[in-house]
Amino acid sequence: MANQSDDETGRASDWSPGRTHWWTTTSIAVIGAIVGGTSLIMNFFYQPSPPPTTIESGHSEFMKLSYADRIDRCVPYISENLGAWRDRWRAALDDNGGSHQKAPVPDAPLGDVDAAGQAIVNTYLTVVNYAEKLAPTDEGENLLSCVYTPVLKMDPARSYPDVESLVGSGNETPKADNLVVAESPVYRQGEFAGVTAEGRPSKIVEVVIRPGGSEAHRQLGFAIVSGHDQGVRMWALNASVNGGDPQWMADIRNYRGF
Repeated sequence: MANQSDDETGRASDWSPGRTHWWTTTSIAVIGAIVGGTSLIMNFFYQPSPPPTTIESGHSEFMKLSYADRIDRCVPYISENLGAWRDRWRAALDDNGGSHQKAPVPDAPLGDVDAAGQAIVNTYLTVVNYAEKLAPTDEGENLLSCVYTPVLKMDPARSYPDVESLVGSGNETPKADNLVVAESPVYRQGEFAGVTAEGRPSKIVEVVIRPGGSEAHRQLGFAIVSGHDQGVRMWALNASVNGGDPQWMADIRNYRGF
């Protein structure tokens, strides 16, 4: 009986409160070290995905996208807001006496290959007017990077437009009406102002700006550009030539490419 009592006393002493506390704190420390180490490893190898690039992203970030990726973001946004933007542009022209088109003012869906020249020009100017005069800076610059194709060169420097200087310049005068006085048929093989169609539906229009004593004539080249997403496309500007320029094309009404 004495031996049994001694054994029980020994076992009881093995699980004294002090020893139990040591095991508990040690276990907690080990578990904490494992959890902390796992967290460090995960943080080292796991990098959260950057936020998606949208039409409202910073312009420098937006320009990292390919042109087709930009079109994928611009076309749905423009389609959703085009009617409201057009109403604001036309109202501003009515207010300052700059409207030279009779109602109903022509328009057409963004990717309508069969759209008339005046409808294409009106849609283009609707977007440009919003981008330059009304949009937040980054959004406006991003929109212009879609409606201006990468190959566009404009007078007088024959270089790509400086979109940063165009957006938010403080000039609130609405974009002037451009009246189409001549247009080519749609062509898919041909060249205008050094830009080749390369299978894309393309059209040249001649416009009169500010009809009257100070009017100016300009030829604009447009092409259908596409995104990666199915059916996402729009008319975009790829050439601009002022009257008197050596690249001015005579008799565009009969130009069908080559």
